[in-house]
Amino acid sequence: FSEKYSDTGCAIYGRVSLTSLSLSRCNVISNNAATGGGVYSEGDLFIDSASFVFNRATTGSGGAVVLGRSSSNFSVKNCSFTDNSALGDGGSIAITRSSKPTSVILKDII
Repeated sequence: FSEKYSDTGCAIYGRVSLTSLSLSRCNVISNNAATGGGVYSEGDLFIDSASFVFNRATTGSGGAVVLGRSSSNFSVKNCSFTDNSALGDGGSIAITRSSKPTSVILKDII
């Protein structure tokens, strides 16, 4: 997923109607969105063996990833985050107040 632009979740936008979103072995590179430059998820989010490079949140939070509302589980394993940025919070990852996750796992992240 590369070189896209949108208002929210440029490369991937997981709506609340999705129970969960899983990403594995992917590259999310040079995407721009107002919030969630690479990925914006409103449900459970599981990311494994992914690379996030040069993603930008141009006016909001989460340069690479935003966990939005109604999320219970959030897991990021074996991932790399390089040169992501946000005008707001979370240059690489932002977990919003409305998401209220019950489980957050961050493991082997570079």
